[in-house]
Amino acid sequence: MSRIIGIRHRWKDLAGKEGEEGMTFEDNPTCVAIKDGDAIRRYELKTETDELDFLLGRFSISWRVLGENETTNNVFARHIVLEKKKGKPTGRTLVPESYVGFQTGDVVVMTLGGSGDRFAYALSRRGEKMGADVFRIEPGELKRKRDLAGGKKEDDPTLLIELFGNSSELFHECGPRDRDQIRVAEALRARQAAQEDRKATAQRLRQRLIGGIFLSDEGMYPEGTIEDVYDEAEANDRILQAIRTEEKQCDNKLRDVVALVPVYSKVFEPIEGCGHALAARIIASVGDIRRFPNEAKFKAFVGVHVLGKDLKKMSPGTARADGDSVLARRRRGQVSDWNPTARQAFFLLGDQFNRRPDSTWGKKLREYKAKFREKYPEPVTVDGKLRFTNGHIHKRALWRTVTKFAEHLYGTWRRIEREHEALVSEQLRKSA
Repeated sequence: MSRIIGIRHRWKDLAGKEGEEGMTFEDNPTCVAIKDGDAIRRYELKTETDELDFLLGRFSISWRVLGENETTNNVFARHIVLEKKKGKPTGRTLVPESYVGFQTGDVVVMTLGGSGDRFAYALSRRGEKMGADVFRIEPGELKRKRDLAGGKKEDDPTLLIELFGNSSELFHECGPRDRDQIRVAEALRARQAAQEDRKATAQRLRQRLIGGIFLSDEGMYPEGTIEDVYDEAEANDRILQAIRTEEKQCDNKLRDVVALVPVYSKVFEPIEGCGHALAARIIASVGDIRRFPNEAKFKAFVGVHVLGKDLKKMSPGTARADGDSVLARRRRGQVSDWNPTARQAFFLLGDQFNRRPDSTWGKKLREYKAKFREKYPEPVTVDGKLRFTNGHIHKRALWRTVTKFAEHLYGTWRRIEREHEALVSEQLRKSA
């Protein structure tokens, strides 16, 4: 019988805080539960190296003293330990006595998206070669099951195993298409990091140049502008040019991987003004569309939803009249629980709609502006504030258009995934 491995990757709210207030990866380990028959054993992967060892089936769980005539040729260097007692070396070498890890026939169960995407990618890729499978469940679904059981996050690995045994239909297999989406997120991070490096390097070069001009002992100030001097220095700076080359390579890589995701070619690519970088922001932020059970949760995640007068989320299908709802935005005392990268990407996309009034979505924007102006021909005062000015009408129509695009994106994306799942199921049925 196949082993089932439940993995709760290190918590997202703590990941990335290494070095802050003493927080390290070891304080926030990836927890693994392995069910083999009726027995369940738990392990903690305290570092990313531990995760790599588990992936390779070489995670050490016990050690022994190296024999006198033994060599360490077949032992990873990172697994060789010099024994110490009371902080002092004993002169003995310890090597792993037993290992545990990913192996042929295993079934891994995890959650969709989040900090575990890289680990899920590696497990899925290796599992494809060695005959093992990786399945993932929507985080919201896992939370609902956890709350019903009155459990804690620490118990997620065993809960995942239980859920997979009782309700396997809640899980989605992590296959090549899922890995393509993960690669988009990784390529986008690399491109953004290169951009930040280029900006920082250019700023340092500029400030160093300006300081050198004003603090010159010779007083040989340039006859032209500082911008002219900077342009010349920029063109000859090897470090800046190397970073620009890296940024271009990262951009080309992003262009290649985002083209592999079906939703890009079917939704984003046909849109005038929507390039690969803008589309990648949305695709990378959303990750797997199956994380969102309905349209309302998707819109709330990307920040294009509306709130009631009490500034709380409105239930799906709630009828509302003008003035009964407000656009979600940052307000004092209110939690902004949407994804900032996705919201910014949708805002930039709306700006492209506005810059291209004759495009499909540009025309929709103009239609909404015309409808709002027809309904409110003159500005009015509401609760002491002037509303429905030209600027207010434009902003209102812009966000309404973006929200409609989000609904279109969600529906199309979900349909693409359903069609793919149906195709895979049919292929499995025929091959059985």
